[in-house]
Amino acid sequence: ASEVVVSKRRIEEELDRGVPLFCYPNWVFDRLVLRTVKSAGFSVATTTKRGFNHFGEDPLQLKRISIEPDYPRHYFAEQTAGFRVER
Repeated sequence: ASEVVVSKRRIEEELDRGVPLFCYPNWVFDRLVLRTVKSAGFSVATTTKRGFNHFGEDPLQLKRISIEPDYPRHYFAEQTAGFRVER
């Protein structure tokens, strides 16, 4: 838990500005980690869960869209526009 707080502080000192974003590593987060991230002062965090985010969802549990470098450009455009594309 303190690793999150210490790391945030160090990054903010290095950048000389606040860091509001967090990314949960290695598929690992639970209620304790969620509380720690919130109390550390992060306002947004991404999980490793796939999918779209909708209005009103918890900003500390945002899902992701998987885009790989070899995917066609139209796939990226469609995914980020909110269309579900089968690859």
